[in-house]
Amino acid sequence: MIIKNNKSQERCYYRRYNNYCALGESDDSNVCYGDSGGPLQYFKNGKWYVYGIASFVYVNGKYCVNTLPSFYAAVPYYLDWIKRVATGKLTQPSVKKICGVRTQKNTVAVNISENNAWPWIVQVRFLSNYFLEFPLSGTLISNQHVLTLNNKIFNGNLKNIYVALDSNELVRYPQPDKIYTVISVKKISKNFVVLKLHRPVTNPNVSPICLPDSSQSSLIFDKQLRTAGWGSFNRTGSVSSYLKETSLTVKNNANECMIYSTSSYCTFAEETNMCIHDLGSPVMYSIDNKWTIFGIYYQLTNGKKCDMNKMALAFNIVKNIDKIKSAIK
Repeated sequence: MIIKNNKSQERCYYRRYNNYCALGESDDSNVCYGDSGGPLQYFKNGKWYVYGIASFVYVNGKYCVNTLPSFYAAVPYYLDWIKRVATGKLTQPSVKKICGVRTQKNTVAVNISENNAWPWIVQVRFLSNYFLEFPLSGTLISNQHVLTLNNKIFNGNLKNIYVALDSNELVRYPQPDKIYTVISVKKISKNFVVLKLHRPVTNPNVSPICLPDSSQSSLIFDKQLRTAGWGSFNRTGSVSSYLKETSLTVKNNANECMIYSTSSYCTFAEETNMCIHDLGSPVMYSIDNKWTIFGIYYQLTNGKKCDMNKMALAFNIVKNIDKIKSAIK
């Protein structure tokens, strides 16, 4: 069998995160009914290693199609869980990370962030028609939880939802080691949710942002804050290939903000503004040299025509902070 995961073909490429996609060297060899659970093995240095478990195949009526690939559950992807079950240690490994600390702070171009300059901002990706769509951003708030907007994609099958981290680049298919699956969605309010990842993040380049106290809701009024996302700052509405950052100011006393001020932060641009594809981006403010999330963007200037003079709106998460902290315990 030959692994085809990295080949640019639809039938294999979109399954590369959970499965090995394999095809026999000749057209008359493939797995079929009754082979489920069998090993995909690799011989190295005098030893056989199991890398995959036979899972499913393409069929034509009642017959397996030998000319199309078969799929195997990727053992390395589940290795942490397998080891815990095998040893009887079923609790999740403890991963201690300090929240809100940036290791990369400089920009490599105007408004474009260095890789991991904001190590808690992630991409929420949704598998649809063999393509990993990018509906919104999210923010890592613990070693295993992401805070983001509520979205219709969370009403469907969770196996189609992924979280990509450890990169400021938005690519069609992120590297497998930067992808996590979502195992549960906790609705905090009708507006935002907490996603639980399939395992704690151990990547040294990634860390969570800090959460505010319940008394700090008005702390960022009239203050300059930071945000970053994959939206476009050139007002075209196109998605950016790289994470971009900008400064904005919270002005909840503005006349146009009055109807939103009880539930939202109203922000105004100084150099660049929020735009389409920035949905889910965090409102961030540094407290004692630790970055803290205060809000999540849900309304961005003026549709696809991003307007420097229009305000953007972010849900105030501080009002639900106790529910958020409870969801990540």
